[in-house]
Amino acid sequence: MKTSLDRILTTHTGSLPRPPSLTNRHDGQAVRDTVQQSATKQLAAGVDIINDGEMSKASFATYVIERISGFGGPPIPVPRWGYEDFPEYARKHRESPRGQRSHRDRVVHVGSVARRDRHVHAERLLPEH
Repeated sequence: MKTSLDRILTTHTGSLPRPPSLTNRHDGQAVRDTVQQSATKQLAAGVDIINDGEMSKASFATYVIERISGFGGPPIPVPRWGYEDFPEYARKHRESPRGQRSHRDRVVHVGSVARRDRHVHAERLLPEH
């Protein structure tokens, strides 16, 4: 573990902005390339303890259900407020992959909680041999 007696080390938690080029978080090479770019930017900014910026994760909710069993639930409608006030944004959003989803997965406790096979997901981030 990295430590310092001279100063407080910097880090961050949470997601960093994804570049538009990362269109498929299940494309292992694209994720690795994006994580490398993110790590390089973090180091250049002086961050001492870097992370992947959650580039491979769509959201906390989907990350949980991909990694841990016992969570789920039926999809729920996603309300779209304000579209009538911003029609150009509404059009662009509806045409985007994210905007085409009219429902969002609801994550609630539905059964026994257990870790899923972590090796299946880790393969996406491991360097190719």
